[in-house]
Amino acid sequence: MIPKSVLYPRTRGLKIMTIMNDEDLLYTQEELAFREKAREFVKKTITPVAKDVETRAPWPEDEWRKLMGKMGEEGYTGLMIPKKYGGGGKSLLYQLIAGEEISAVSPALTMGFGASCTLSAIPILRFGTEEQKEKYLKPIAEGTALGALGITEPNVGSDTAGMQTTATWDENKQVWILTGEKRFITNASIADQIIIFALTDSNVDSKSGMTAFIIEPSWPGFSVIQDFDLMGRRGVHNTLFKMEAMEVPPENVLGKKNQGFLILMDELDTERVGIAAEALGCMRQPFEVAVEHSMKRVQFGRPISRFEGISFKIADMATQMRAARLMTVSAARMIEKGLIATKEATMAKLFATETSVKLTDLAIQILGGEGYVKDFSGIEKFYRDARLGTIGGGTSEIMRFLIQREVYIEAKRGKIQRREDVTVDFDTMMSMIPKGFRSDRAEGVSALIQFEFSDNKNWLLSINEQACSVEQGNSDSALMTVKTTSEVWKNIMLGKTDAMNAMMAGKIEITTDDMDLLMKFARMFKFSSDLFVI
Repeated sequence: MIPKSVLYPRTRGLKIMTIMNDEDLLYTQEELAFREKAREFVKKTITPVAKDVETRAPWPEDEWRKLMGKMGEEGYTGLMIPKKYGGGGKSLLYQLIAGEEISAVSPALTMGFGASCTLSAIPILRFGTEEQKEKYLKPIAEGTALGALGITEPNVGSDTAGMQTTATWDENKQVWILTGEKRFITNASIADQIIIFALTDSNVDSKSGMTAFIIEPSWPGFSVIQDFDLMGRRGVHNTLFKMEAMEVPPENVLGKKNQGFLILMDELDTERVGIAAEALGCMRQPFEVAVEHSMKRVQFGRPISRFEGISFKIADMATQMRAARLMTVSAARMIEKGLIATKEATMAKLFATETSVKLTDLAIQILGGEGYVKDFSGIEKFYRDARLGTIGGGTSEIMRFLIQREVYIEAKRGKIQRREDVTVDFDTMMSMIPKGFRSDRAEGVSALIQFEFSDNKNWLLSINEQACSVEQGNSDSALMTVKTTSEVWKNIMLGKTDAMNAMMAGKIEITTDDMDLLMKFARMFKFSSDLFVI
C-alpha cells in the first residue's frame, strides 16, 4: 500500500514559490505572521483529513461541522466579520491567505469554507439589519453554523437576470411565499442558512424586481433533490434543491425589496479575488512536486531537469504562478482601499484559474505516469480540482466579456479625462443636467429626486412625461435621495466616473423603495465633458 504521506504529501519545505523573494513588499508583517499560523493549522488539522475528504464524497455533514468548529475556535470562520459579531475584523487579504493555505492541501474544503464565511456572510454584513447580523453572522463567525448562497438555477447560469425563482407576498399570512429551484449551490444540503435571490416584481425588468432573502433549510417547503457527484473537489456538498410554497417572514428580507440585483453585484469582486486565491493554493503542490521530481528523476544518465523540454515548462509555470499572485494581491488591495476593482478582480480570477488548470496539467506531464495515476504523487486530484475555477463564479468567457467591456469604457473615459477646457462652476453644471437627459429611456417615469451634497447646496431633479428639469431646493415627497459630494457628482457628469461603480464603492448613497426607478435612473442620462463646454 502506498503511504498516505506520498498520496497526500504535506506542504513541502522547498519554499520555491509559496514564499516569494519580495514577500515583504506584497504583504504586511502581520499578514505574513498570519500566513505562518494558518499554514501550521492546515498542517495539523486539514492535511490529516485531506484523503478522507477526497474519498468520502461528499464529505459527511458531521465531519464538516467538526472541522468548521475547530476553525471557528481558531478564528478562521469569522476573519472578515467585525468583532462585535464574534469575528476577527480582519481585511480581505487575511481571508484570501486562509483560503490559499487550505486550498494548497484541499481545494474542496476551501470551497465549502468560502461559501459559508464569505459568500453567505458578507452580503449580510453589508446589507443586513442588526437583528439579522446578530442572528446569522455570529454563528458563522463561531463556526457553529454553515451558510450558502443560492443564485444558479437549472435554466439560469451566467445570465442571472433570467432568474425564475419567485417570491410572492401573502397579505393574509404576512409572509413571502418562495417557489423555485436552485442548482450547484455549495453547502446547501448541510447549511443552516442560505441567501436566496428571487423575483418579487414581474412587472419590471428582472434586475429591478429581484429581492434577496435569508432562508433556513429547516423551514417547511425546503427539500434537497440531490448532491451532485463532482469531477473534482469531491468532498463538497454541491446541491440541487427546491422551495415549494416556502413561507419566509418579512424580517428575513435582506436589504430592501427589489434591491437583490444590487446586492448580487456588490459581492462579485470579492468573490472573484477569493476564487483567484483558491487557484493559487491549488497550483502550489503540483508545482513543487514537479520541481522536486524533475531534480530527482534520472533518465538518459541525468536528471530530467537538465532537459529544456522539462525545465522550460518549469520556467513557464513559475512565471505564470507569480503573475497570478501579483494580479490577485493588487486587486485585493484595491478592494480594501474602496477603489473600483471590477476589471482587476475579473482579470485576477480569469488569469489565476486558467493558470491553475495549465500548471496542474503541466505538472502531470512532467511526472508522466506517476502524475496520472492516483497511487504516487496525488497531484491528479489538483488538476480535477482546478478545473472548476474556470466555470464557477463566472465562466472564463464571461470574465473576458467583462474585461473587454471595462477596457472600452475606460478608453472612452480616458479621452474625456484628457480634456482641460471644462471650467463650468458646479451650480451651472447642475442646471445643465437636462442636456444629458435621454427622453426615450424615460417612458412611463414620473419622479422627484433629491440630491443632497455634503459640501454644497441641495438640488431637486424632476422627471415627468419624458421631460426633465432641475432646481435648487429640498422636498419631503422625493421618491429617491442621492447623497454624495459635489466632486464625485461632478466627475460623474463629466463622464470620468461610472455612477453604478461609484455607488458600489460607497461614494454615493442612494435611498429609495423604487428599485425600478433606481435601475432606470443611470440609463436615462448620458453625460460627457462635451455637454458642459460653453
